[in-house]
Amino acid sequence: AWVVGSLSGVPESLLWAAGSLYAVAGALRLARYNVQHASPRKAKTPDFEGLPSPAAAGLVAGFLLLAASLAERDPPTGVSLLHFLPWVVIAGGLLMVSRIPYLHAMNRLGKVPASFKMAAGLVLLTLLLVYPAQTLAAVFGAYALGGLLRGLVLRLLPPEEDDEEADLAEDRLPRR
Repeated sequence: AWVVGSLSGVPESLLWAAGSLYAVAGALRLARYNVQHASPRKAKTPDFEGLPSPAAAGLVAGFLLLAASLAERDPPTGVSLLHFLPWVVIAGGLLMVSRIPYLHAMNRLGKVPASFKMAAGLVLLTLLLVYPAQTLAAVFGAYALGGLLRGLVLRLLPPEEDDEEADLAEDRLPRR
């Protein structure tokens, strides 16, 4: 906190508050995950409830790496990006304890052809080798924002009916 505060001019107390909120949110996120997955009905879900803690850590780390990478080429831009660090940390913490549904990538990848997984893996590896900071920031930022957008869309759209619910609803319709 001292280094970031002295470089960017962000109040050190704000940095400590953001870090404390993030730590508490991470503990709550992990506790909720353990409680939910202790019951058999929640064990196999296609989604996470809230941003997974490794993704939140990747969001913060990717942001810091991006700021450091930019500071090497253009110091004023990289340092000015650090002004947003407390807000990225707070957003990551709040997203962890939110009820926003985030895709469980490993559950979803089972349905993808192996050739696509291999091609996507090679592209990602190449990007990580050539542009590590930008790739990490983009991947974790896109995952965090994608969950927010998906949650908004799911909230705005009417819920899908299960086949059993649709059959029951059809049986309740008056017959002519």
